[in-house]
Amino acid sequence: MYPIRTIGLTQGAKNPAQLELKLPLGRPICLLGSDAYSFAWLRTNAAILAKGGALCYVIQIENSASLVRLRVIAPGVLLAPIFGDVFVQAGLKGYPALITQSGAVK
Repeated sequence: MYPIRTIGLTQGAKNPAQLELKLPLGRPICLLGSDAYSFAWLRTNAAILAKGGALCYVIQIENSASLVRLRVIAPGVLLAPIFGDVFVQAGLKGYPALITQSGAVK
């Protein structure tokens, strides 16, 4: 399963303000990696993500130990490792990112 690397998503790249989603999202989604910048972003935003019921996809990760470290930082946030190709197709360029139910990117 590991490593997971999503081609087309770069840490810190500028994203469009809105994604063209085929279906509305049922909950906010965040995308992040297992790099130092993503760890800091998750630490800063964990409470907001948990309160909003966000599902966080880890789209760049080397191993299961990194996933465990992310889960320790944000115990109230659901984190799942996946390939993020569908988000690249929707126009996303960078991570970490928070995508609202309407497709707005923050």
